[in-house]
Amino acid sequence: MGLDILETPVRGLSLLVRYCNPDKAVLFMLDELKKFAIISGQDYFSYEPFGEYMGNYLCSEGNVVVSEVRPRIFRKIMNN
Repeated sequence: MGLDILETPVRGLSLLVRYCNPDKAVLFMLDELKKFAIISGQDYFSYEPFGEYMGNYLCSEGNVVVSEVRPRIFRKIMNN
C-alpha cells in the first residue's frame, strides 16, 4: 500500500496571528496553521516562508504583535 499527499491550493490566503511574547511567535504560528488544517479537513500542514522567516510582521497593538503566515495544507491519498 502506497501513501501519497496532495496539496490543497490556498494561494493568496494569509492567517493573522497575534502574540505577546516574541520568543514564542513560532509556536503561535504553528498552532494557527494546525487549527486551519483541522478546520479544513486536511491531514498535514506547512507554510510558505517570507524569505527566511516563517511569518511577516504587520503591526503591533500595545504589547500584542500581529504577524501573517501563509499556510500550505495537504491531504493523504491512499493507493491500493
